[in-house]
Amino acid sequence: MDTFLTILALIALFVLLALPPLYWHVKDRATDRRVRLARIDHELRELHQRRSPNRDDYSRTN
Repeated sequence: MDTFLTILALIALFVLLALPPLYWHVKDRATDRRVRLARIDHELRELHQRRSPNRDDYSRTN
């Protein structure tokens, strides 16, 4: 029983040690996704403004 609890405690320790890097990785991926979507949106707005220069704002057409 002591061996089982020791192994269980070691597994729990490794899981707890892995949580901060996992959290940072997920947070970094979410930030990258927001930046990528903002860049795509900006590029689409510029493209739309180039194609129809009479319109002031891309959001008014949606």
